[in-house]
Amino acid sequence: MKCDWQNMNLRLRSLALITCLGVLFACATARESNSAQSCAALEASLDWTQQIAVLDTLSLLFEQQCYEASLRVGQKVRDKFQHKHYSLIKESAELFMAEGTVTDYVLESYERGYLSFLITLSYLKLGRTEELTSSLNRFYNEELALTYNHGQDPVNALLQAVLWENFPQEGYSARPFWLWISRSAEATLELKQFAQQRVDAMDAKAPLGHWEIHAVGRFPALDWKMSFEDAQHGYIAVKPKIPFLELCRGRDELMVPVSTWFHKIAMRHSHDYHPLVHAKSWIRLPFGLAYGVTTVAAGASVMVGGCALDLGSKGDGAFCKVSIEGGAAIMAKSDDVMDYVLKPDLRHWQRLPSAIYIRQTNATRQCDPKAKDLVNYRLWP
Repeated sequence: MKCDWQNMNLRLRSLALITCLGVLFACATARESNSAQSCAALEASLDWTQQIAVLDTLSLLFEQQCYEASLRVGQKVRDKFQHKHYSLIKESAELFMAEGTVTDYVLESYERGYLSFLITLSYLKLGRTEELTSSLNRFYNEELALTYNHGQDPVNALLQAVLWENFPQEGYSARPFWLWISRSAEATLELKQFAQQRVDAMDAKAPLGHWEIHAVGRFPALDWKMSFEDAQHGYIAVKPKIPFLELCRGRDELMVPVSTWFHKIAMRHSHDYHPLVHAKSWIRLPFGLAYGVTTVAAGASVMVGGCALDLGSKGDGAFCKVSIEGGAAIMAKSDDVMDYVLKPDLRHWQRLPSAIYIRQTNATRQCDPKAKDLVNYRLWP
């Protein structure tokens, strides 16, 4: 009996190929199933009374490519968190406790803008390009809206300009956004020059760019201290615990820090931006100082009373020693008590980038976050 080894090897190779393809398909199906379960679990875990946690989970949903969930959550966030609902009881209660203790969080204008950006990208990732124009128009209107928190921002204008360049639509153009940035008082000189370069290129009928968009780093944690240098802006001075990344500009690339977003948080207690919050902070000041002084007095009373009692009972001084230590511990808490009352409302969407990096396909990449060992996440494409 003769064996046709050539045909047998061919059949074996075919069988191995089919087996490998089956395994790969099963793995891909399992990954998709696990991913869908992970997305569903994240969405189900949301506690809508915890506004900041919801915003951070939204960022995580987008990063994990849960675009359907990102749309659902993002649209609900937009409806629930963008308007200020005044309550006499809550506003009055915060005359005696820290701002933001009982009042609901309201999205800052830059947060509404970035939220619209993520919603727009989710539509694009899902291939729903018919939603692009209306979504970008909503993006623009969110920043212009004269709601509780208001004001345009050059970083969000940059994101809009890049998206309009990537997806040109009849009757719409990226040019007005680049032009606005080039004239914005909030934009740095280098950012203005980059924007003017794009305006000049469009006026010269140069081909539109195709931009990549990256989120770089994480928005830094914030700290505050009391400062009476500028009463118009209150006695609260806010600063980031670590500095923002520096702006880097190349011919066809740009990394711009989101420090203008931080400035909106820092000015929350200014008279011009939120007069009520500004007034409440000044009313709260004497209460905070009084609480601090009362804590010191309570600690001193423990010291004096304990030692007097020890002396009256002819003790060996041990009780007096304990009283002094206990009183000192109470006095040491006076700053914490005062800070608790005077602490500003520093709530914000935490899972945001520290900078936005854009580049064209043929860019020199001298600002590439990877080359600078910076954590980055590609938002588009």
